[in-house]
Amino acid sequence: MRPRLLLPLVLAALAGPSACRPPAEHGVEQRPHPRAEASVQTPAAPAAAPGAVCAAGDGRCTSEEVALVCQNGERWVEERCGEGSTCLGTGCVPLRAEGNPPVALAREALLAPQGEGWFDAWTAVGPLPGPLPEGEATTTPDAGAPPSPRPICAKDGYVDVHEKADSKKGPKPPTHFVLSGHLVSGRAQRILLAAGVSGRVRISVGGKRVFDATREADPLPFRDETRVPLDLDRGVHRIVVEVEQPTPAPTGFWLRARSPSGGPAPDLLFATTPEATCTPADLLRAEIQKKPTATGFEVSVRPAWFGLGPRKTQDLPYRAELASEKGPARPLTEGTVPAASLGTPDGGFSLTIPFEKTGTTDLRLRLGAAPGTEQKIPLVYRGSLQKRVIALADKRETIERSSATRGEKDSLVAHIDGLVENLAQNDPDISWIKRQTEEAETLLASLEKGESPYTGRFGVQRRAYRSPLDGRLQPYVLYVPSAYRPGGKPLPLVVASHGLGNRPEIALRVVVGEAPEAGFSGLLEARHFPGLPDLGAFIVAPWQFGNAGQRHLGEDDVLRAIAEVRAHFPIDERRISITGYSLGGTVAFYLPFHYPDLFSASAPLCGYPNLLGWESIRKAPHTPWEDVLLAKRYIVNWAENGQHVPLFIVHGGKDDPTRSQLVADRYRSLGYPHKFDVQEDLDHNVWDYGYEDGDMIGWLKSHRRPKAPDRVRFVTGEWRYDRAHWVRLLGMEAEDKFAEIDARHSKADGITVKTRNVESFALDLSQLSLREGAGVTVDGAAIEGPFSAGMLWLVKKGGAFARVPEEPSRKGRKRAGVSGPLDDVDRHGRLVVYGTQDPAQIEANRLVAEHFASFDTFAARFPVKSDVEITDAEIDSRSLVLIGNARSNRVTALLESALPVRFEPSALTFRGKRHEGEDVGISFIHPHPRNADEYVVVHAGVGAAGTLASRHLPRFAPDFVVYDGRMTVQRGGHLLDRRVAIDGGFFGIDWN
Repeated sequence: MRPRLLLPLVLAALAGPSACRPPAEHGVEQRPHPRAEASVQTPAAPAAAPGAVCAAGDGRCTSEEVALVCQNGERWVEERCGEGSTCLGTGCVPLRAEGNPPVALAREALLAPQGEGWFDAWTAVGPLPGPLPEGEATTTPDAGAPPSPRPICAKDGYVDVHEKADSKKGPKPPTHFVLSGHLVSGRAQRILLAAGVSGRVRISVGGKRVFDATREADPLPFRDETRVPLDLDRGVHRIVVEVEQPTPAPTGFWLRARSPSGGPAPDLLFATTPEATCTPADLLRAEIQKKPTATGFEVSVRPAWFGLGPRKTQDLPYRAELASEKGPARPLTEGTVPAASLGTPDGGFSLTIPFEKTGTTDLRLRLGAAPGTEQKIPLVYRGSLQKRVIALADKRETIERSSATRGEKDSLVAHIDGLVENLAQNDPDISWIKRQTEEAETLLASLEKGESPYTGRFGVQRRAYRSPLDGRLQPYVLYVPSAYRPGGKPLPLVVASHGLGNRPEIALRVVVGEAPEAGFSGLLEARHFPGLPDLGAFIVAPWQFGNAGQRHLGEDDVLRAIAEVRAHFPIDERRISITGYSLGGTVAFYLPFHYPDLFSASAPLCGYPNLLGWESIRKAPHTPWEDVLLAKRYIVNWAENGQHVPLFIVHGGKDDPTRSQLVADRYRSLGYPHKFDVQEDLDHNVWDYGYEDGDMIGWLKSHRRPKAPDRVRFVTGEWRYDRAHWVRLLGMEAEDKFAEIDARHSKADGITVKTRNVESFALDLSQLSLREGAGVTVDGAAIEGPFSAGMLWLVKKGGAFARVPEEPSRKGRKRAGVSGPLDDVDRHGRLVVYGTQDPAQIEANRLVAEHFASFDTFAARFPVKSDVEITDAEIDSRSLVLIGNARSNRVTALLESALPVRFEPSALTFRGKRHEGEDVGISFIHPHPRNADEYVVVHAGVGAAGTLASRHLPRFAPDFVVYDGRMTVQRGGHLLDRRVAIDGGFFGIDWN
């Protein structure tokens, strides 16, 4: 069989049949403006300026069919566009795309960018076999006719192309799709083609390749992560997007056109090919919110075009009706959304839907003139149960005015909010809703009597606290043992850290030996517990901001959950232990070494403490500052802190037990107490074995943290982790090395301390029982006495430590809580502030603000405000994440003189180096100039491209990074890897 050219067949299918048209169809008919029809000698002008003298080349459209053009610079002439053209920009534009064959576009098929302007309507052919050809055509002996074109109408803006391939069936040969459309420009102009892609994507415009890149699918592509300058002539330009699936991961893209001066490109329309089109109704989406009421629901509907929509937006008619099991649907209402309000916060309508009886029905919405686009919204009314839930929700003020503790109020509010959400989502688990409603009513009744709502209750409690980090309620689950008595004997507390993607309830079940057999991801398993064994301890399972794990957000959540339990229940402070599995096993390695005077024991199961062995770390090149960060984050380097934290490590022999063995070997070499249990026949699931019969909880309960150990070995690589027992680090000499303190005390011999890389530290003598006259020796030199119960402050002077009368000031210097690196801001409540002062940067600033308000796989959502919305009080009171340079962000400009960067129109200067280019950007963390306990983080570019590139920073970033467009070749990950930074590193201890 002769090889055949496949791509020309594809393009022919996309182009469609040629049409025979008379030459005059693409011409124009010129005549004087109607105001001058009585005399062709009388010059005509636009209605806004009758009789005005125009400039040559001026023009404007009065409709899709009529233009006013300036003739010879003397008069306005009306130009009527023929059937094969349309008025756009300054006059009539022929709707004919040259090619083989040429394509004629219909005027009524033209779409206009609206909303965020995404090109979300395409004519697609595929899947086609093989990878993308390197040239303009591909040959294959088996090539046949391509699949028929089909429309892709992606009303949410992101164009999904390939679905995730089933890798279990073995490697799948690569395939590709060819998507096409047409750009119609009403003027000669430069645009920025803004793309974010997953897979291999090539973009051609007018037959010229303008983009070719391959990006991983995880994480998903950012909006506008690449902006390609493109010069368009006036007329029609075919745009072709070729998408290859090189791996089993799904593929897709964001794509839109922007103006270099900011916002959408002017006088630009879009059309698919005639064979497979998307109508405006196909692209209309509606944001729908349901709010349950005592008698039914309130439904708010906000229709809008997120990408392409009608060229001329008109009032949008709508109709709502309720489906009926018998007979015709019951009309509810009909009306119109004014064209001017579409896409705005006020551009929608609300429906009040009363129910006469309990049951399920569909709300049917039709948006647009018939047939329009229809949506069904199922509504489930729970009758008396719903009335009870809404009655609880109406008690919020009662809860806030009560004498309950803040934690009790937050817990009850979160409980009731969860019930309201269950109703809004038509949750089918009616037994759960009933039981939770009864429990909430009981808690509220106690509160209204002036009693503590949770006191004296046993078993599982679903609690919450309001995190100061993002201001939202964070859930945790608590098991209260029957031995608990208010004000009674303190009992041990065990922290249960969940695995990746698990809920806290699952972690609680797992650690008491009742892991669900059906899997860990289902709601039913998290809601409906078997009878849990009472193991004589409080057990708390934190949410940890979802999958934040051992990172700052997850760590902070664990600590605050522990603090909440300690504030409300009698906890034995010396018997607080931690355990976890998988991701939670990693947490159980990290936290005890960061807070060795908090935990009495730890049981990590199948964790991942082997950071340096992770494939993404091992295979990537390292910069010097990345090596410093890796050393600080490699928890094996912190093992000395576990001297008084016994470990019980469990790992499966088929799950690479060398991961956990790294810590076990280090413990063995230090002589620290531990068990390392490798079950050779088990894979990752060792929790069924490790937590069987509650034995692990018994082991954890049996350990008690020493009150004031005779010896404290303390190491730290990060300023935040500054203490252990009666030892506290104040300052390091160099922060690229670990600080070490080895302190011993005895009644007879006093205190002996050895240090390394320590500039200042303190000893809490109130915890020790020293005899009168006991001495203190540091690094072989005696410290001047006498010593009383209290803090002993020590500072190195002239190579030796000397006593000082009070805590030495670290003003203007790095210290615990204000030290960097960039991710240390995750331990601070913060406000993300984007700049609005430069129109060319507003959009980019807003996109970056959205990214840093909620990123990675963590369930945090930080507040966002523009630089004109933020108040002076807000500027002064919290950490700020500033998006945009001093030209675009008012707050950046306000604080710039106290920050280590200077912005110019075409460059930025940092550390005495000037970096030029619109794509140059900088990200850094610095003490807040107006609040010494908070941070300012800046993500800003010389121009919009540099600011957008900040989203591509890896997780492990130092105090500062300077970069350019080379940062955008990857997303996510721990290290730069293929990305290139211009500069990066750490500020000095004095922040210089």
